[in-house]
Amino acid sequence: MSFKTFFETSAPIPRIDVKFTGDWSKRVFFEGTLKETHKNFLEKGQKALRCEATVDLGGDSAYINRIDAYPKGQKFGSELLEAILKELKDRKFNTVRTYIENTNPDSKMLFKKFMFKEVDKQEHGSYFEKTL
Repeated sequence: MSFKTFFETSAPIPRIDVKFTGDWSKRVFFEGTLKETHKNFLEKGQKALRCEATVDLGGDSAYINRIDAYPKGQKFGSELLEAILKELKDRKFNTVRTYIENTNPDSKMLFKKFMFKEVDKQEHGSYFEKTL
């Protein structure tokens, strides 16, 4: 299945609306949905955007358990991660960590793009960290 590209120079950024639910002392769920102005980019039969993340919280640090965006390769994961980091910074969190398996080079590339540093290499993956 091929996907129509979402990249257009006239397209306003961000292209997604991000909602969050949960307890800001424990765990928050982020969900991104395609803004109404961009829904015409979906081709007939193409599944709608699905963009979500789970973030565990403790003290002044956060741990991104999962971040997922579909369709892949359209930069929706980047937009979601950017929204997560902004919200965490606005809420005075200082550090964000995540664990990425070695079999997931796309996630490594995403987090490195946002200046996460590899802080602990394990047999099957690595922990990455960013100071806000």
